[in-house]
Order: sequence, then structure tokens, then C-alpha cells
Amino acid sequence: MKPDGELPQSIDDIMASIRESLAEGAATPAVVPPTPAVPPASPVAPAADTTLDALVRSMLAPMLRAWLDAHLPEIVERATDAEIRRLTGR
Repeated sequence: MKPDGELPQSIDDIMASIRESLAEGAATPAVVPPTPAVPPASPVAPAADTTLDALVRSMLAPMLRAWLDAHLPEIVERATDAEIRRLTGR
């Protein structure tokens, strides 16, 4: 996200944000195994062996999925259009 809270408007903004996160030394693994989604309406009751990391991942998974469902088609379309323009020289 941009500092002012708006969503990135271009693929370049998105890539810059990802590069910035990686440069800051984010400790998240490159491949995160899927975690079961917790329905937003249900209360989160952690088990005795549940770590904070696992709890946060299970809470964020549905939010990330909803954001991707809403924004990914537009992001892919813009990236595809830009690549086609680049390849055709327009």
C-alpha cells in the first residue's frame, strides 16, 4: 500500500512495493503453505498449540483472497496490455 493508504495504481507501483518489502528484510518465506481459512463471521478460538504466526495467517487468508478476487483481473489486464504494447512497439 502507498503511505497515504491508497491501493497501488500501476503494476510498477505494485512491483516497487514488493521490492521495498524484500529490501526491508521481510522474514516471510518465499512460499507460504496454504492455511485453512477462518470465516470472517466466526470467532477465532486459538488452540493451545496455535502460534501467533499461524493465527495471523489464518485470519489474513480470507482478506487476501477477497482482495485478490477484486483486484487481480484488473492488474493482469493492465500488465497484459502493457506487455502487448511493448512487444508490438505501440
